[in-house]
Amino acid sequence: MGSHVTASCACGFQTKSLVGGGISNHDIVCLFPCLCRHCNELITVNLYDRKKVCPHCRNPYPIPYHHPVLYEPKLGDLPLVSWNARQKLGRVLRLTNGAYRCPKCNHMTLRFAMSGIWFD
Repeated sequence: MGSHVTASCACGFQTKSLVGGGISNHDIVCLFPCLCRHCNELITVNLYDRKKVCPHCRNPYPIPYHHPVLYEPKLGDLPLVSWNARQKLGRVLRLTNGAYRCPKCNHMTLRFAMSGIWFD
């Protein structure tokens, strides 16, 4: 089952996102928060889709928030949520209590927090 997370930053930015998939679609859906550098939005993308695009500007290169360029592990590495995508993506996707790059202020001050479990 997937999870709801809230991303918030000291600059005032806040949004919600989903991680994973549901019981009936976990083999074709792997939702994960991503950064669109074109429109500076935190978006939710199905990483199992062949074509991953920003739903706002159609940019074909969203960056998942587990990517090292968006994450500062020395500011926290306790796992908040993870999704086992080894079979399809070759890795486990994780969000931690560390600092991430904010899409609005561009500082490493974005934090994720669990905000619920997604049942289907």
